[in-house]
Amino acid sequence: MSNEQAVEVLRTLPERAGRQWSELFPSISAQASSLLSSMMTFNPSDRCTMEDALLSQYLAPLRLGRPLPPIERRSAFDVSYDGVDAEELRERIFAQMLSLQRQPLAGFDDASDDASADTAAAEESAAADAGEAA
Repeated sequence: MSNEQAVEVLRTLPERAGRQWSELFPSISAQASSLLSSMMTFNPSDRCTMEDALLSQYLAPLRLGRPLPPIERRSAFDVSYDGVDAEELRERIFAQMLSLQRQPLAGFDDASDDASADTAAAEESAAADAGEAA
């Protein structure tokens, strides 16, 4: 830790023995318990990485036998907000939300046509606003 005051506070705390996850969650599997333990370790340098968590036995069924994508293919978010005011940040978040929103299947539901039209209008508005901000 870089904050000396925080370090001092931590030193004054009494040591406590950890509890087993099965005490809190009686039906927890060994794989889930192992993942929780590796994610909830107090010291950040001892915690598992995101990749370690994704490769854990507990999450293996979600991968369906597929390997994780290479690092260069993983999406990255632009988190540079220097000089961005609250209104522009709201606009960026809204535009990002719209870009990630799943479109309903055409003809699946009568209400989906109205929703698609609303979404398209909102996307056009956000794109126009983003163009003005740039």
